[in-house]
Formats: sequence, C-alpha cells, structure tokens
Amino acid sequence: MKLKLLVSIAALLVATACSRTAPRDTGTENVEPTGEEQQSQAPAGEITELGVEAVATGLEAGTLIAVDANGDDARGHFGSIPNSILLTTYDSYAESELPTGYATHLVFYCSNEACSAAPAAAARAQEFGYQNVSVMHAGIMGWQSAGMDTVSVDVPEAEAAAEDAWMDAVADIDVTPAEVHEMIAAGAAIVCDTNRASTRTEFGMVPGALALTGAEFAVDELPEDTSSTLVFYCGGSRCQSAPRAAARAIEHGYTNVAVMREGIRGWIAEGYDVQAP
Repeated sequence: MKLKLLVSIAALLVATACSRTAPRDTGTENVEPTGEEQQSQAPAGEITELGVEAVATGLEAGTLIAVDANGDDARGHFGSIPNSILLTTYDSYAESELPTGYATHLVFYCSNEACSAAPAAAARAQEFGYQNVSVMHAGIMGWQSAGMDTVSVDVPEAEAAAEDAWMDAVADIDVTPAEVHEMIAAGAAIVCDTNRASTRTEFGMVPGALALTGAEFAVDELPEDTSSTLVFYCGGSRCQSAPRAAARAIEHGYTNVAVMREGIRGWIAEGYDVQAP
C-alpha cells in the first residue's frame, strides 16, 4: 500500500513539473516581432533617438513633424529645417503650439549634441500626452553637416544693429577661435562665457569657461588678478554681450582683455569640443 502511494505521489510531481516547463501549444509559430512591432511595444514614455537620415526620410514620407527648440540666436545663424514648428521657448511653450493628435510623431531638435533644449522640449510634449516623441541629437548643425536643406529665419534688425555697434567698439581686441584654442592649451587665458542660459543650453560652452551671469556680471565673478588674460565670448559675430562684458572688465582695471568675436558658433564651426552647461 505504501509503495503504491509513493508511486502515485512521484507521478503527480512529474506531471506538475512538466506542466510548468513545457511550452503551451497555441497553434501558431513563435515569430520574432518586426522593428515596427518592437517600437510599438516600447515602454510608454520612452523618448527615442533618430539620426539625420531617418528624420529626412520621415519628413519626405510625411510620417513625422520636425519641431525646432532653438532660440532666435541659433535660428538666425543656422536657419531651421523646412516646415518645422518653431517653438516660442523650449521649456515653457504652450501645448497649442504643437499639432493636434497625441499619436503624431514629433521629432525635436536644437543646435547640436551638446544642446539640452530638444530633450527638455520633448519631455514637455510627453507631459502634454504625446505618445510618439523623438529627439534628433545631431541638431541643426548636424543636419547642415549632412548636406540637408535649411530655411532662413529672420533676426530683428534693431538688435543686429546694436550688436554690430558694440563689436565695432572692440574690434582691436578681437581674437579668433583658433587663437583662443591655443591660449587655452598653453594655460595662457581664462575664457568667460557671457551667453544667456538658453544659448548655453542650445550650443554648450567652451570647455573650462567661466559662466558669467551676463554682460553686467559682478566683478567678483572674475579672478582677483587684474593682469589675468580674459577672453570673453557670446553667441556669434552679431552678439553684443561679450564686447559689453569686455568693456566692463576694462572699466574695473583688467588690462589683458580680448573678445572672441565669432563666439560659440565660430568655436563649434572650427570643430572644437564643447561642454554642457
């Protein structure tokens, strides 16, 4: 009797183990999901990354919409991807600035890989409820480098005229990005970034630069030694904050002051590295 009971228990255990490990016959083959199916199965809230070619293909096919998260400085210099939505700001734009339909595939971009405006704008779109959101980290600069077309964006004439006036006033203390790069390598200069936070977010900064509060910086933001070589820069050749900051430094007794007239745009155009703010 005991032997029969033990045999019955053993058979029950084997049957239970088989039911847990054996695959269930569903009547269909096990097929790997396609790329599109895998994308649709991606976790909700995931922001995907797209390269320049993928964005160009999607725009041509009409399967996505490009969203420009740059500010006026970057748009005035680099232009924009044709038919892009131009956000008023990257971090506080209204939902009404985006197309209707939360399933619309939106691709956000800003200036380059060091720029954080596009990811921030993409995250805001998700907060609104958009479900298919991507970022082109190469930005408008990567788009241009790939030979893609852009459209120009106007810069206000009054602002441009004021910027030119300040740059003319300090033309004799101008240095090129190449010269600044050599000075940094030799430890012969302290570089000062006078850009706004939004411009730093779009373009990044010269590595090791002091992030000043602007052209009207506090004197204690600079090194105490007034004989230090200071190189100020801002957005580009039409920017006024760097020459204004240089003039302010001179007023406070600094004797070795220069301006990198081409700004962070010129620095990047030479292929030099940038750091995130």
